[in-house]
Amino acid sequence: MIPAALILIITVVAFRLIPGIPAEWQNFSPMAAIFLCSATYLPKRLALTVPLITFLITDAILNSRNGLPPITPFTAVLALAFGLTFALGWSLRTNPKALRVFSATIAASLAFYLITNTAAWLGSPAYTKNVAGWWQALTTGTPGFPPTLLFLRNTLLGDLTFTALFVACTAWLPRPSLKTQNRLTTHDPDPTTAPSSHS
Repeated sequence: MIPAALILIITVVAFRLIPGIPAEWQNFSPMAAIFLCSATYLPKRLALTVPLITFLITDAILNSRNGLPPITPFTAVLALAFGLTFALGWSLRTNPKALRVFSATIAASLAFYLITNTAAWLGSPAYTKNVAGWWQALTTGTPGFPPTLLFLRNTLLGDLTFTALFVACTAWLPRPSLKTQNRLTTHDPDPTTAPSSHS
């Protein structure tokens, strides 16, 4: 699991910090995948710290590039969305079948879209504070920028792509033998060193 996590972390940093990504491909990011998959697959001691540290560092760098402080009010919105993604991943730990993981990925993408665009609707004076303004925030966005639905497409594509990468990495790792699994579960001594009960 750890090599897979390192691959995904490096990918997260690389993709989040690549400058000059065209506006029509913004939100194609592996950040949600690392929250979901870390919660699902990593040991408990790493499940939250790995994605959280990665998010805070890369978000601070991106904010500084845009002339913003390291932490902004929108950082809290993103943290809320990623926290929900983490919770979905955590619910899969006991049964991380691929179909369940990818279903959770789609649910997390939709939740991220609703949370972030609702926050933009509430915080931006460009939107009227009524149902029509909220619908505009969810669909067309503000004039001069790509439509919000394009960001939803990119979010879904990015989340599914990088979740598939993580799942593939874990599938390629050698699995412990049944003997090793039993020893880890029961904490029995190594039979080659333990005294025989038949002596």
